[in-house]
Amino acid sequence: MSGSALLSQIANLDGEQFITVRVREIREMATAPAPEIAVDLPAKRVAELIGRDPVTVAAWCRAGIFRNAYRLNRREWRIPAESFAAYQQQQRAAA
Repeated sequence: MSGSALLSQIANLDGEQFITVRVREIREMATAPAPEIAVDLPAKRVAELIGRDPVTVAAWCRAGIFRNAYRLNRREWRIPAESFAAYQQQQRAAA
């Protein structure tokens, strides 16, 4: 049984039921790498990471410096993690 199948089975139990689980299955779940989750970063956080003013980072978003940056609820700029990583690589290459 896969880890996700086991978790699905557990989720469908009420609080008084018992199930049998192989120790191997628990070990596999415990040692499996966590899935990588792409996170869109707020412009304010990007500004903190690179030592710039948030207004500057917002201007860069408007100028297209960060690919696929967008405004969340027409207010806060969000920068995809892969766009921020590409920016960092460009900066390292230029240095």
